[in-house]
Amino acid sequence: MNWLLLNSGRCDAAFNMALDEALLENVARLDSPVLRFYGWTEPAATFGYFQKYAEVERATLLCPLIRRPTGGGIVPHDADWTYSIAFPPGHEWHSLSAAKKLCRDNALSAMKNLICFGTEKKSLARRSAETNSDC
Repeated sequence: MNWLLLNSGRCDAAFNMALDEALLENVARLDSPVLRFYGWTEPAATFGYFQKYAEVERATLLCPLIRRPTGGGIVPHDADWTYSIAFPPGHEWHSLSAAKKLCRDNALSAMKNLICFGTEKKSLARRSAETNSDC
């Protein structure tokens, strides 16, 4: 099965989380896993789907605060290089335990060898340090 690669560049926090949510909601129609890379145009914090906004607001001074379509705690963002992966139902890595195994065993290795359109192959460490570069 082929994967779709999306490099959406640097965007504001609300757009980044809205696009992640749209991919999550529509990946079944795409019928392929989607690997998305993106950055942030301003410092922000994202928080998990099940967290209460008022509690998050009391726990951090970061803003804006934007809810993620997934779970977890507060994640600060600034000049970081971020990725998300969405799997369609029925894909072998669709379950949480399989996805965790994928990330632990294979994702970093795969990203180190990723070649982006129009650029030469770079190591993950070098690419993540280049906050203003797009693939």
